[in-house]
Amino acid sequence: MSMCFRLAAVNDCGKSPYSDIITFCTAANPPPQPTPPTLAAATSSSLRLEWIRRSQEEEYVLQMADKESGHGYLPMYTGRETVYECVNLRRATVFHFRLKAENEVGSSPWSDEVIYRTLPERPGRPGKPQVKGKIHATNFKAKWDPPSDRGGSEIKMYYLEINAGAGFERVYMGSETEAICDRLSPGTTYQIRVWCEGVAGPSAPSEPCTVTTEAVAPVAPSAPFCSTPPGPYATVLRWERPDYNGGAPVTEYEVEMEGGVPRQRVAVYRGKDTQCVAKDLSPGEVYVRAINRIGAGQWSEEGTFVAGAAPPGIPGRPDVTIRSATHLTVSWEEPATNGAFISEYRLESAVNNQEDCYNIAYQGVQTMAEVRNLMPFTTYFFRVSATNAAGTSGFSAPISTRTPAAAPNAPIIESCDITSTEVTVYWRAPDCHGSPIRHYNIDCADRVMATTDAVTEYCIGDLQPETLYKIKIQAVNEIGAGPLSSALRVTTLPLPPKPPRLECTAAGHNFVKLKWGDGRNVDFTRYHVEMMNNRNREFVTVYTGTNYTCRVPKLQEQATYVFRICAETDHAGIGDYSDEVAFETTAAVPSSIKSPRIYEPAAGSVPVNDSSNCDHIHVEWQHSKNTFPDPVEYILQCTRSREQDYKQVSLFILFLFVKIS
Repeated sequence: MSMCFRLAAVNDCGKSPYSDIITFCTAANPPPQPTPPTLAAATSSSLRLEWIRRSQEEEYVLQMADKESGHGYLPMYTGRETVYECVNLRRATVFHFRLKAENEVGSSPWSDEVIYRTLPERPGRPGKPQVKGKIHATNFKAKWDPPSDRGGSEIKMYYLEINAGAGFERVYMGSETEAICDRLSPGTTYQIRVWCEGVAGPSAPSEPCTVTTEAVAPVAPSAPFCSTPPGPYATVLRWERPDYNGGAPVTEYEVEMEGGVPRQRVAVYRGKDTQCVAKDLSPGEVYVRAINRIGAGQWSEEGTFVAGAAPPGIPGRPDVTIRSATHLTVSWEEPATNGAFISEYRLESAVNNQEDCYNIAYQGVQTMAEVRNLMPFTTYFFRVSATNAAGTSGFSAPISTRTPAAAPNAPIIESCDITSTEVTVYWRAPDCHGSPIRHYNIDCADRVMATTDAVTEYCIGDLQPETLYKIKIQAVNEIGAGPLSSALRVTTLPLPPKPPRLECTAAGHNFVKLKWGDGRNVDFTRYHVEMMNNRNREFVTVYTGTNYTCRVPKLQEQATYVFRICAETDHAGIGDYSDEVAFETTAAVPSSIKSPRIYEPAAGSVPVNDSSNCDHIHVEWQHSKNTFPDPVEYILQCTRSREQDYKQVSLFILFLFVKIS
């Protein structure tokens, strides 16, 4: 606290004036004990604490103690903030906290100790459930192991769920690790799973376990019945599968017939089918029962029937009348009915007299049938059977006939080659229907063309470039012309590009540079440049690409070469070659030589002249090695030391003696 002071002196005469004011401050005190920190938020791995600020000058020290670690209080935070979050803590663990305040003078006492606990986590999923004990037809006992990770808290509840195909349903809820699943269907496969719930919430479901309950014997089938009227000597018995097979597939059925005098029960059938033939019929009742791997079920209710008429006799051999190459009329006589009206005739046809090759051509009550849509020039076999209430007769003796020849089928166009003015069509020869194909008619652009013989390709010319054409083909034999094929729609290609003008922009002694255009090749036209081989007078390709220039190297000097060029596009192909143009290479310059050198001639080779020994030198250099036969002249230049201007000394053809003045 700041305090102001002044002083005055007093004697017998009076009081003096006051002195100047002076200010003094009392010393500060350490802060008092703060209130304990409070819990603002908690998770499984963090605690968020906050406390009240009493002065802006205070700093705070927060300490935490983990009793399980045994390290005592450890500093967690030092600063002026009033909120701090302790992270990376263990789940479901108790932690002790205390707080003190500090200022420039000192520290306050520690606050009262407070205890806070981190939250637990959701437990892990329990172990895969297993069956405990024997599996019964309608129930079984399941058990499971608790989760290895309980999330830091006790498991409050286990939930057992079962799925029979329509989704999981809860069948148990409790704290035990085993439960009974009852009221189940025999022979049914179920899936069971378990999950648990802790303080923090539910766990994930366990891995499902598949359990199949034990099956039981099937229930009794329905009473057997005759799907068709019984015959005089035998009948076909049918029955429906049992409504419930007991949880296991029905392996076989057992049929017994009871009757006669005295009445006795006789086995009629035992097998997998749901129908059988009962022979040696007599008045009485028929029973059936189903059997699975568990055993036999109960017998059905009795089924009764009355024997009927016999099947009709076998019809006679049918007669065939030819109407056209694809149409026949087949007729036959009515056979003996054997006590019941004939309800249906069945006419079958085949192109091969094999039992498994016959197909139904007619079913009805008439004694004749019109058979259409046949193949020309083909042999057909026909047979007929009759059916009444008692059954179906055997088939008549087959009769064969051959349909006459006919016009051929329509060809099938397979492919085509297209240019700007021509279309070459390829097709597959159709069935000739008994008469060889003589030629084909090609219909294109309102004109009809005929092939000379039975070829399967034809080139249509005189077409317009970039034009759509519709092409149809027709086969012709001795009988007549067949139908037209499906239309082939083609568009001719544009005309091939014209060749550009070839120019020579540069020439050397061993190369020429050619040019045939300017700008950018936006159409990506490819160019082929060819050069004539002077030996065999044949053209060879020296460049292929989309550029407008090319350089032809490795040529001979002062030689004439002939070139030509053509253009190519992807949609129009290669165009014609340009006119031949000739270009000539230039003469080659002599090859470079090494620097000349000064040498002393041998004694006696040069006359000695004392008066001139100091005003001349001997210079020599190597020959210029060239491939051409022309003579080479040499120019010698010299200059004085430290001078840059060279002067020509002389012009030589061979090595020379040089006099320097």
